[in-house]
Amino acid sequence: MPGGRPPIVLDDRREWITERVAAGITQEEIRRELEEQHGVKIGRSKLMQQLATWNITARRPAYKDSEELRERVAHCFHVLRFTDEKTRELLEKEGYNIGEKRIARLRKEMGLLKRIPASERDDAEAAIAQLLHQELKDGNKIRELGRQQLYKHIRSRYNVVGRDRIYKVANLFDPEGPVRRRVENGRATARRRAGPQAINDPTGDEHAPGEPDTMCPDPIDPLIMAVSGAQTAGLPTAPADIMECNSSDHYPPSAQIQ
Repeated sequence: MPGGRPPIVLDDRREWITERVAAGITQEEIRRELEEQHGVKIGRSKLMQQLATWNITARRPAYKDSEELRERVAHCFHVLRFTDEKTRELLEKEGYNIGEKRIARLRKEMGLLKRIPASERDDAEAAIAQLLHQELKDGNKIRELGRQQLYKHIRSRYNVVGRDRIYKVANLFDPEGPVRRRVENGRATARRRAGPQAINDPTGDEHAPGEPDTMCPDPIDPLIMAVSGAQTAGLPTAPADIMECNSSDHYPPSAQIQ
């Protein structure tokens, strides 16, 4: 016999379901009554599929907007980083009756956008640059984070989306970062493979060949001017030590002030 769960058959309860639909009972109420009164647990999509096979349309409860619902949608977007489909599945388990399209519309109304229009991308990158600069001033070690870790860190604290966009701006702050992390990870992997003696060996070069001993100060003003085309209002003027770092040795041509 094939494994897995046996298929759910509702044919013997078709008459009862038809009567409940005619009485104006919603899909969610039918599902609950099937489980509580008949011991049949069935998913929403499976029930809808079965009703469609019988050419029966059950009433859906009216959509109700609420502050609690918006908080849950924001939590799924910022913290859990769910898609609209996964958000719907979670909200359904929590008792909310809302479809995927309605979640997408509500999310956009709340300003939780997955994509930024081309006309606003420069401003978005400038805003990300300000956030990264503030993270560095606060002492957060974001230079040591990889692409996914950096994205999770920023998303958990700010209303910012776009993993590639965040990493692109971060790379202007620290262009040698990816190479440095690869070298460090490679050395750690080599030590683990060599055994405990190599891991505890304090000898070895402090820096990889060609890697600078010190990092350039945070180039916030040149970066903002590079990504937005103009200095953002309210930002401090770039100090001399930052301006001296604007050379091709530290930053790609796209980050230079023309």
